[in-house]
Amino acid sequence: MGWCCCVQVLEFVFLGRFFVCCRFVRGFVMPVSTVSDSLSLSLSLSRCLGRGFVRRCGAVLTVVVLLGSVLASASLVVLPAERAAAQSAQTLVANTGQANGGTGNFVQHDHAQAFTTGGNADGYVLTGVDFLFPQVNDAALAGKLTAEIRADNGGQPGTVVATLAKPSAIAAGTNSFTHAGVLLSASTTYWAVLDVTTLVALGANTIQNTGSDAEDAGGAAGFTISDTGHFRSWNTSGSWDSFAQSRKMAVRGTAAAPNFVANTGQADGSTQAIGGAIGFDYAQEFTTGSHAGGYLLTGAAVEFAVVGASSDSSGIAASVFTESGGSPGSSVGSLTVPGLTASSSDQVVALTSPSGIELAASTKYFLVL
Repeated sequence: MGWCCCVQVLEFVFLGRFFVCCRFVRGFVMPVSTVSDSLSLSLSLSRCLGRGFVRRCGAVLTVVVLLGSVLASASLVVLPAERAAAQSAQTLVANTGQANGGTGNFVQHDHAQAFTTGGNADGYVLTGVDFLFPQVNDAALAGKLTAEIRADNGGQPGTVVATLAKPSAIAAGTNSFTHAGVLLSASTTYWAVLDVTTLVALGANTIQNTGSDAEDAGGAAGFTISDTGHFRSWNTSGSWDSFAQSRKMAVRGTAAAPNFVANTGQADGSTQAIGGAIGFDYAQEFTTGSHAGGYLLTGAAVEFAVVGASSDSSGIAASVFTESGGSPGSSVGSLTVPGLTASSSDQVVALTSPSGIELAASTKYFLVL
Protein backbone atom coordinates (compact mmCIF):
# COMPACT_ATOMS: atom_id res chain seq x y z
CA MET A 1 0.00 0.00 0.00
CA GLY A 2 1.34 3.44 -0.86
CA TRP A 3 2.05 6.33 1.47
CA CYS A 4 -0.14 9.44 1.61
CA CYS A 5 0.80 12.88 2.90
CA CYS A 6 -0.57 14.18 6.22
CA VAL A 7 -1.34 17.88 6.70
CA GLN A 8 0.71 18.08 9.89
CA VAL A 9 4.26 17.16 10.79
CA LEU A 10 5.79 15.48 13.79
CA GLU A 11 7.51 17.72 16.29
CA PHE A 12 11.17 16.78 16.76
CA VAL A 13 14.00 17.50 19.15
CA PHE A 14 17.52 16.27 18.43
CA LEU A 15 19.53 15.61 21.58
CA GLY A 16 23.26 15.50 22.17
CA ARG A 17 23.94 11.94 21.21
CA PHE A 18 21.31 12.25 18.48
CA PHE A 19 18.00 12.55 20.27
CA VAL A 20 14.80 13.34 18.37
CA CYS A 21 11.40 14.16 19.88
CA CYS A 22 8.36 14.43 17.68
CA ARG A 23 4.80 15.53 18.22
CA PHE A 24 2.16 16.46 15.69
CA VAL A 25 2.20 20.24 15.34
CA ARG A 26 0.10 22.65 13.33
CA GLY A 27 1.74 23.64 10.06
CA PHE A 28 5.31 23.23 8.91
CA VAL A 29 7.83 24.61 11.42
CA MET A 30 11.61 24.80 11.41
CA PRO A 31 14.17 24.13 14.15
CA VAL A 32 14.34 26.72 16.90
CA SER A 33 17.85 26.15 18.25
CA THR A 34 21.21 24.53 17.50
CA VAL A 35 24.56 24.16 19.25
CA SER A 36 28.18 23.92 18.06
CA ASP A 37 28.80 23.32 14.34
CA SER A 38 30.89 20.24 15.11
CA LEU A 39 27.96 18.37 16.63
CA SER A 40 24.81 20.14 15.52
CA LEU A 41 22.20 18.36 13.43
CA SER A 42 20.15 20.06 10.77
CA LEU A 43 16.49 19.11 10.90
CA SER A 44 14.25 19.18 7.87
CA LEU A 45 10.62 18.78 8.88
CA SER A 46 8.84 17.64 5.78
CA ARG A 47 5.67 15.69 5.25
CA CYS A 48 4.34 13.21 7.77
CA LEU A 49 3.23 10.19 5.75
CA GLY A 50 0.64 7.57 6.61
CA ARG A 51 -0.73 4.36 5.16
CA GLY A 52 -3.46 1.95 6.25
CA PHE A 53 -2.60 -1.09 8.34
CA VAL A 54 -4.37 -3.47 10.74
CA ARG A 55 -3.25 -3.30 14.38
CA ARG A 56 -3.91 -5.41 17.47
CA CYS A 57 -3.40 -2.91 20.30
CA GLY A 58 -4.80 0.55 20.95
CA ALA A 59 -2.78 3.70 21.55
CA VAL A 60 -2.46 7.28 20.38
CA LEU A 61 1.01 8.48 19.37
CA THR A 62 2.15 11.98 20.22
CA VAL A 63 5.94 12.06 20.68
CA VAL A 64 9.00 10.16 19.46
CA VAL A 65 12.58 10.58 20.72
CA LEU A 66 15.60 9.10 18.94
CA LEU A 67 18.85 8.42 20.81
CA GLY A 68 22.35 7.86 19.53
CA SER A 69 25.84 9.28 19.14
CA VAL A 70 27.98 11.16 16.66
CA LEU A 71 30.38 8.87 14.81
CA ALA A 72 33.98 10.02 14.79
CA SER A 73 35.13 8.43 11.55
CA ALA A 74 33.99 9.20 8.04
CA SER A 75 34.03 5.48 7.29
CA LEU A 76 31.00 5.02 9.61
CA VAL A 77 32.86 2.19 11.38
CA VAL A 78 32.46 2.22 15.18
CA LEU A 79 34.39 -0.02 17.52
CA PRO A 80 32.26 -2.36 19.68
CA ALA A 81 33.51 -0.63 22.84
CA GLU A 82 32.31 2.72 21.50
CA ARG A 83 28.89 1.27 20.78
CA ALA A 84 28.63 -0.13 24.31
CA ALA A 85 29.78 3.14 25.87
CA ALA A 86 26.94 4.99 24.17
CA GLN A 87 24.37 2.78 25.93
CA SER A 88 25.97 1.56 29.16
CA ALA A 89 23.76 1.91 32.23
CA GLN A 90 24.98 2.85 35.69
CA THR A 91 23.60 2.87 39.20
CA LEU A 92 21.99 6.29 39.40
CA VAL A 93 21.29 6.03 43.12
CA ALA A 94 21.28 3.25 45.73
CA ASN A 95 21.16 2.64 49.48
CA THR A 96 21.72 -1.12 49.33
CA GLY A 97 25.11 -0.73 51.00
CA GLN A 98 23.59 0.84 54.13
CA ALA A 99 22.88 -1.08 57.34
CA ASN A 100 19.70 -3.13 57.46
CA GLY A 101 16.74 -1.81 59.40
CA GLY A 102 13.32 -3.37 59.74
CA THR A 103 11.28 -5.12 57.06
CA GLY A 104 7.90 -4.64 55.44
CA ASN A 105 5.57 -7.57 54.72
CA PHE A 106 3.73 -8.07 51.44
CA VAL A 107 0.86 -9.81 53.19
CA GLN A 108 -1.94 -7.23 52.74
CA HIS A 109 0.43 -4.31 51.96
CA ASP A 110 1.70 -2.38 48.93
CA HIS A 111 5.13 -0.73 49.28
CA ALA A 112 6.58 2.46 47.78
CA GLN A 113 9.84 4.39 47.90
CA ALA A 114 10.44 7.90 46.56
CA PHE A 115 13.63 9.05 44.86
CA THR A 116 14.60 12.35 43.24
CA THR A 117 16.57 12.70 40.01
CA GLY A 118 19.69 14.79 39.48
CA GLY A 119 20.07 18.07 37.64
CA ASN A 120 20.96 16.88 34.12
CA ALA A 121 18.88 19.31 32.06
CA ASP A 122 17.74 16.67 29.58
CA GLY A 123 16.76 14.13 32.22
CA TYR A 124 17.58 10.44 32.59
CA VAL A 125 16.64 7.08 31.09
CA LEU A 126 15.70 4.60 33.83
CA THR A 127 16.35 0.95 32.93
CA GLY A 128 15.72 -0.86 36.20
CA VAL A 129 15.11 -0.87 39.94
CA ASP A 130 16.48 -3.48 42.37
CA PHE A 131 14.80 -4.34 45.68
CA LEU A 132 16.05 -6.62 48.45
CA PHE A 133 13.66 -9.36 49.65
CA PRO A 134 15.02 -10.95 52.87
CA GLN A 135 12.37 -13.68 53.00
CA VAL A 136 10.07 -15.15 50.35
CA ASN A 137 7.71 -17.93 51.40
CA ASP A 138 5.10 -17.49 48.68
CA ALA A 139 6.48 -19.17 45.55
CA ALA A 140 3.91 -17.31 43.44
CA LEU A 141 4.84 -13.85 44.76
CA ALA A 142 6.06 -12.56 41.37
CA GLY A 143 2.63 -13.12 39.87
CA LYS A 144 0.89 -11.33 42.73
CA LEU A 145 2.46 -7.90 42.43
CA THR A 146 3.12 -5.21 39.82
CA ALA A 147 6.26 -3.04 39.81
CA GLU A 148 5.72 0.55 38.68
CA ILE A 149 7.38 3.93 38.39
CA ARG A 150 4.93 6.63 39.39
CA ALA A 151 4.94 10.41 39.37
CA ASP A 152 4.81 12.30 42.67
CA ASN A 153 1.45 13.62 43.83
CA GLY A 154 1.85 15.84 46.85
CA GLY A 155 4.34 13.59 48.59
CA GLN A 156 2.60 10.33 47.68
CA PRO A 157 2.68 8.02 44.65
CA GLY A 158 0.63 9.43 41.78
CA THR A 159 0.07 8.56 38.12
CA VAL A 160 1.80 5.49 36.68
CA VAL A 161 4.70 6.53 34.43
CA ALA A 162 5.78 3.01 33.47
CA THR A 163 5.34 -0.61 34.46
CA LEU A 164 8.54 -2.60 35.00
CA ALA A 165 9.13 -6.18 33.90
CA LYS A 166 9.27 -8.64 36.79
CA PRO A 167 11.54 -11.64 37.24
CA SER A 168 9.80 -14.93 36.48
CA ALA A 169 10.12 -15.81 40.16
CA ILE A 170 11.03 -13.74 43.21
CA ALA A 171 13.50 -15.38 45.56
CA ALA A 172 15.16 -14.28 48.79
CA GLY A 173 17.85 -11.74 47.96
CA THR A 174 18.12 -8.96 45.38
CA ASN A 175 15.46 -8.97 42.66
CA SER A 176 15.63 -6.76 39.56
CA PHE A 177 12.64 -5.10 37.88
CA THR A 178 13.57 -3.83 34.44
CA HIS A 179 12.46 -1.63 31.55
CA ALA A 180 13.81 -0.91 28.08
CA GLY A 181 14.03 2.71 29.23
CA VAL A 182 11.78 5.25 30.97
CA LEU A 183 12.48 8.95 30.41
CA LEU A 184 12.62 10.85 33.71
CA SER A 185 12.76 14.63 34.06
CA ALA A 186 15.60 16.39 35.86
CA SER A 187 15.29 17.36 39.54
CA THR A 188 11.95 15.55 39.85
CA THR A 189 10.60 13.13 42.44
CA TYR A 190 9.35 9.72 41.33
CA TRP A 191 8.17 6.62 43.17
CA ALA A 192 9.15 2.98 42.77
CA VAL A 193 6.00 1.07 43.74
CA LEU A 194 5.38 -2.62 44.40
CA ASP A 195 1.61 -2.95 44.11
CA VAL A 196 0.12 -6.22 45.39
CA THR A 197 -2.71 -7.29 43.07
CA THR A 198 -3.52 -10.72 44.57
CA LEU A 199 -3.54 -11.58 48.27
CA VAL A 200 -0.13 -12.95 49.28
CA ALA A 201 -0.03 -16.16 51.29
CA LEU A 202 0.48 -15.85 55.03
CA GLY A 203 4.07 -16.10 56.15
CA ALA A 204 7.25 -14.10 55.82
CA ASN A 205 7.32 -12.34 52.45
CA THR A 206 9.30 -9.23 53.19
CA ILE A 207 11.09 -6.23 51.71
CA GLN A 208 14.23 -4.86 53.40
CA ASN A 209 14.37 -1.37 54.92
CA THR A 210 17.26 0.73 56.22
CA GLY A 211 17.31 3.29 59.00
CA SER A 212 20.16 5.16 57.31
CA ASP A 213 19.39 8.40 55.49
CA ALA A 214 22.57 8.12 53.41
CA GLU A 215 22.96 7.02 49.79
CA ASP A 216 25.76 4.74 48.60
CA ALA A 217 28.82 6.33 47.00
CA GLY A 218 29.18 6.26 43.23
CA GLY A 219 25.70 7.35 42.18
CA ALA A 220 24.85 10.08 39.69
CA ALA A 221 25.19 13.65 40.95
CA GLY A 222 22.08 15.08 42.57
CA PHE A 223 20.12 11.83 42.96
CA THR A 224 18.63 11.13 46.39
CA ILE A 225 16.40 8.53 48.04
CA SER A 226 13.71 9.76 50.41
CA ASP A 227 14.35 9.23 54.12
CA THR A 228 10.88 7.74 54.59
CA GLY A 229 9.11 4.71 53.12
CA HIS A 230 5.40 4.35 52.36
CA PHE A 231 2.84 1.55 52.52
CA ARG A 232 -0.94 1.04 52.20
CA SER A 233 -3.48 -1.78 52.30
CA TRP A 234 -3.03 -3.99 49.24
CA ASN A 235 -6.59 -3.82 47.88
CA THR A 236 -7.07 -0.05 48.03
CA SER A 237 -6.21 2.92 45.86
CA GLY A 238 -6.30 5.44 48.67
CA SER A 239 -3.67 7.36 50.60
CA TRP A 240 -0.33 5.96 51.75
CA ASP A 241 1.10 5.87 55.27
CA SER A 242 4.74 6.77 55.90
CA PHE A 243 7.35 5.55 58.37
CA ALA A 244 10.87 6.64 59.30
CA GLN A 245 12.87 4.10 57.27
CA SER A 246 13.63 3.75 53.56
CA ARG A 247 13.30 0.71 51.33
CA LYS A 248 16.68 -0.63 50.29
CA MET A 249 16.86 -0.22 46.52
CA ALA A 250 19.04 0.69 43.56
CA VAL A 251 17.89 2.75 40.57
CA ARG A 252 19.74 2.05 37.31
CA GLY A 253 19.90 3.96 34.03
CA THR A 254 21.77 6.66 32.12
CA ALA A 255 21.79 10.41 31.71
CA ALA A 256 19.98 11.65 28.59
CA ALA A 257 21.99 13.68 26.08
CA PRO A 258 21.74 17.46 25.50
CA ASN A 259 19.68 19.16 22.79
CA PHE A 260 21.10 19.75 19.34
CA VAL A 261 17.96 21.21 17.78
CA ALA A 262 14.26 21.33 18.63
CA ASN A 263 10.86 22.57 17.59
CA THR A 264 9.09 21.35 20.71
CA GLY A 265 8.19 24.92 21.62
CA GLN A 266 5.73 25.04 18.74
CA ALA A 267 1.96 24.67 19.21
CA ASP A 268 0.65 21.13 19.49
CA GLY A 269 -1.65 19.76 16.85
CA SER A 270 -3.73 16.62 16.82
CA THR A 271 -2.84 13.14 17.98
CA GLN A 272 -2.99 10.16 15.63
CA ALA A 273 -4.15 6.62 16.35
CA ILE A 274 -1.43 4.01 15.96
CA GLY A 275 -3.37 1.01 17.18
CA GLY A 276 -6.80 -0.51 17.43
CA ALA A 277 -8.62 -2.80 15.04
CA ILE A 278 -7.81 -0.47 12.12
CA GLY A 279 -4.79 1.80 12.44
CA PHE A 280 -2.09 3.33 10.30
CA ASP A 281 1.64 3.25 9.83
CA TYR A 282 3.23 6.69 10.30
CA ALA A 283 6.48 7.96 8.87
CA GLN A 284 8.29 11.22 9.60
CA GLU A 285 11.07 12.40 7.34
CA PHE A 286 14.18 13.92 8.93
CA THR A 287 17.58 14.98 7.64
CA THR A 288 20.84 14.34 9.50
CA GLY A 289 23.50 16.97 10.08
CA SER A 290 26.78 17.49 8.28
CA HIS A 291 29.15 15.75 10.69
CA ALA A 292 31.54 13.88 8.39
CA GLY A 293 31.45 10.65 10.39
CA GLY A 294 27.66 10.42 10.45
CA TYR A 295 25.58 9.30 13.42
CA LEU A 296 24.76 6.12 15.37
CA LEU A 297 21.12 5.69 16.39
CA THR A 298 20.84 3.59 19.55
CA GLY A 299 17.27 4.06 20.72
CA ALA A 300 14.08 6.04 20.75
CA ALA A 301 11.46 7.12 23.24
CA VAL A 302 7.84 7.37 22.18
CA GLU A 303 5.19 9.27 24.11
CA PHE A 304 1.66 7.91 23.92
CA ALA A 305 -1.27 10.11 24.92
CA VAL A 306 -3.67 7.21 25.54
CA VAL A 307 -3.20 3.46 25.73
CA GLY A 308 -6.53 1.66 25.79
CA ALA A 309 -5.28 -1.68 27.09
CA SER A 310 -2.06 -3.31 28.18
CA SER A 311 -0.31 -5.01 25.29
CA ASP A 312 2.79 -6.94 24.37
CA SER A 313 3.17 -4.44 21.49
CA SER A 314 3.54 -7.27 18.98
CA GLY A 315 1.32 -5.27 16.62
CA ILE A 316 3.61 -2.22 16.62
CA ALA A 317 7.03 -2.11 14.99
CA ALA A 318 9.52 0.75 14.78
CA SER A 319 12.16 1.13 12.08
CA VAL A 320 14.35 3.68 10.32
CA PHE A 321 14.02 3.74 6.53
CA THR A 322 15.96 5.39 3.75
CA GLU A 323 14.20 8.01 1.62
CA SER A 324 13.11 7.04 -1.86
CA GLY A 325 11.22 9.50 -4.02
CA GLY A 326 9.79 11.32 -1.01
CA SER A 327 8.58 8.17 0.76
CA PRO A 328 10.18 5.50 2.98
CA GLY A 329 12.43 3.25 0.92
CA SER A 330 14.24 0.35 2.52
CA SER A 331 14.79 -0.34 6.21
CA VAL A 332 18.25 0.34 7.64
CA GLY A 333 17.44 -1.02 11.07
CA SER A 334 14.69 -1.77 13.55
CA LEU A 335 14.05 -0.83 17.17
CA THR A 336 12.60 -3.10 19.86
CA VAL A 337 9.18 -2.01 21.16
CA PRO A 338 8.47 -3.01 24.78
CA GLY A 339 5.02 -3.71 26.20
CA LEU A 340 2.57 -0.88 26.76
CA THR A 341 0.69 -0.17 29.98
CA ALA A 342 -2.98 0.80 29.87
CA SER A 343 -3.24 4.47 30.85
CA SER A 344 -5.40 7.51 30.16
CA SER A 345 -2.46 9.84 30.73
CA ASP A 346 0.75 10.44 28.78
CA GLN A 347 3.46 7.82 29.10
CA VAL A 348 6.91 7.57 27.55
CA VAL A 349 7.99 4.18 26.23
CA ALA A 350 11.61 3.58 25.23
CA LEU A 351 12.57 1.69 22.10
CA THR A 352 16.05 0.25 21.74
CA SER A 353 18.55 -0.74 19.07
CA PRO A 354 21.30 -2.55 21.01
CA SER A 355 23.82 -2.63 18.15
CA GLY A 356 22.91 0.82 16.83
CA ILE A 357 21.75 2.02 13.41
CA GLU A 358 24.36 3.91 11.39
CA LEU A 359 23.13 7.05 9.61
CA ALA A 360 25.10 8.97 6.97
CA ALA A 361 25.64 12.73 7.18
CA SER A 362 23.35 15.17 5.34
CA THR A 363 20.96 12.38 4.40
CA LYS A 364 17.19 12.03 4.53
CA TYR A 365 15.64 9.18 6.51
CA PHE A 366 12.21 8.25 7.81
CA LEU A 367 11.25 7.11 11.27
CA VAL A 368 8.43 4.61 10.68
CA LEU A 369 5.96 3.30 13.27
